[in-house]
This record gives sequence, structure tokens and C-alpha cells, in this order.
Amino acid sequence: MATALMISALGALALTSGIALAAGQPHDMGDRPMGDMTRAQAVQMANDHFDRMDANKDGKLDRADRAAMHAKMAADMFDRTDANHDGMISRDEWNAGAAKLAGMHGRGRPMMRHMGMMADMDGDRAISRDEFQKRAIEHFDRVDTNHDGTVTTAEREQAHAAMREHSERK
Repeated sequence: MATALMISALGALALTSGIALAAGQPHDMGDRPMGDMTRAQAVQMANDHFDRMDANKDGKLDRADRAAMHAKMAADMFDRTDANHDGMISRDEWNAGAAKLAGMHGRGRPMMRHMGMMADMDGDRAISRDEFQKRAIEHFDRVDTNHDGTVTTAEREQAHAAMREHSERK
């Protein structure tokens, strides 16, 4: 049950580490700066992501936060699917929504599940702010191949290519 929360948490963690999730030029992901990212920016982003995911503000990401996140995601998905916003989803709206989701289910889950288990360092089935931040820094440091405290676009692209190559081998 905690796996879904950890998957979501580690997805955000991957973003904070400076690893681009899409090839080519870095994309604006909201609060993720485009281009180079410093270690301090990665720490700040990890804290910002943690704050957004900690729905009940108890200082840990756990089952309660997962339930709140799922409820919000369900409401958001309903709103996106209900194209005419009449409070009902017609067959056409349903089919259009299903077409958008086709092929997306399950991508990257084994790796993210493994990363989620790693983030829960004390095995309590919750991720504390310290655990979340520590993993963000570890990922940042792995991508910062020249260890200058900044992940460049080139380093981010290199990390992405390595991840893509690794996943294609499996």
C-alpha cells in the first residue's frame, strides 16, 4: 500500500535531482528551473515537493497522504475527463479519456517501486523529510558527474540517456 506513495514521492524526487524526464532541451516543470540546477535549488525543490505531498502536514509521507493524493488525483481526473463540465462523463468523454491513458499504465513502475523502498531508510513505511531530502541529494550528486555542485543540461541529458539505455536492456 505504501508503494504507491513511494512511487509518487520518488517521481517527484527524480524531478528534484535534476534528471530530465524527457529528451532534448530541459522543459519547464513548474518550479524546476530550466537549464542548470544547483545543489541548493535541488534541496529547495525537494522541500517544496515534500510540502505539497504531505497533505496532513505531519512531517512524513505515509498512507494518509497517499489516500489524500489519490482522492485529489481522482477528482482532477474526473474534471479533465468531463470535457463539458456538466458533472457527468458521457461515453464519448470516457472514450477520449481512455485513449489518452492507453499505453501509459505501468511504465517505470518497477524502478520507481525499488527507489521508493530505498527512500524509506528506516523501514517504517513512511518517508520523512530527512529521508526524502537525503535521497534527492544522493540522486543530484550522481548526476553531477564533475562534482561542481551544479547539474548542467549536458549532465542531465547524459543521465537520462543512461537510464533509457538501462531500461531498454531489461
